[in-house]
Amino acid sequence: MARKRSSQSGYSAVELLVVLGVLVILSAFAVFGWMGTNQNFLATAGMDDAIGQLRTARQLAISERRSIEIAFNGNNQIQLTPETTAGVPVVPNPLTPETLSSGVHFILFPGLPDTPMKFGNNAAISLVAAGAPPVAPVHFVSNGSLTDSNNNFVNGTIFLGLPGKTGTARAITILGATGRVRPYYWDGQKWIE
Repeated sequence: MARKRSSQSGYSAVELLVVLGVLVILSAFAVFGWMGTNQNFLATAGMDDAIGQLRTARQLAISERRSIEIAFNGNNQIQLTPETTAGVPVVPNPLTPETLSSGVHFILFPGLPDTPMKFGNNAAISLVAAGAPPVAPVHFVSNGSLTDSNNNFVNGTIFLGLPGKTGTARAITILGATGRVRPYYWDGQKWIE
């Protein structure tokens, strides 16, 4: 009578270690990819908050036929204030300040160039009126343009991002004559609209 050989099935310890190693490496890629994506998402959310406030100010100025003052408070807050026809802020202010979400701050990262609009990058909030700093306050007026208190058009760039994370750099430009607000993203090499 001949004996049958029993075949053993299964995986060796080496095969299991190789599979586990591959899974660990793939998991690490997923975690690091998610962290970068999450930081970009947070930076974009904060930029969207700022854009929303600027567009709201412009729309209120047009629809209510009055100036809406814009103030940048601290490192992450925008305050809109309606003005009377005499240019005096309405008291009490019916609008609450907007704090940028997700830990986003007004910040100019060292070494980054100016946006394609070339409105300046000497500060996180860079506003220029007729080749000089604007005379405060700046406000959107009833025709939708952004001006200073001498009625000079104010062009500007607002730089923002997550502190210490250059890859999250964002910028918002405002063309004074039209009030057009444009977002920009830093892709690591250049600003992309």
